[in-house]
Amino acid sequence: MAWPYTTSIDETKLDQESDSIKEARQEIEDTANAVNSMIDFDTAPAINNLGTVTTNQSLNIENHSVFKMTVGGDIEISFTGTLTSNRMQQGVIFITNGGAHTVTYGTEVKFTDGTAPVLTTSGTDILTWINDGGSDVYVLFAGRDMS
Repeated sequence: MAWPYTTSIDETKLDQESDSIKEARQEIEDTANAVNSMIDFDTAPAINNLGTVTTNQSLNIENHSVFKMTVGGDIEISFTGTLTSNRMQQGVIFITNGGAHTVTYGTEVKFTDGTAPVLTTSGTDILTWINDGGSDVYVLFAGRDMS
């Protein structure tokens, strides 16, 4: 692209490593990353189907936001992954037959009034989770016995 008007730039005299150029490059890169993160936002996330679980489950919310499991034994559900500071994350957990076994939760999991929900013995319950960039994951009981 030509410089406006009849002026020209002697590119051999540009200092490619000057502070202003370095700062501009970083600002452009930061802006591009922000735009790409908006483009990559998944409005229909894939379900991480864990199948029948009989051991403790660490749900990695860095990689997934929707989890599905059938409980086949006593388990603890906890959350792992990088919780992004100053950015809300949310998701869903589909739990089938959770009330047929003992399901406990990691210390980072917080419930309304501090009490975990009673899960359905034979059927599917839906839990939603929200993280506000801190270390706690807030879990809400969205639906009971959705079978």
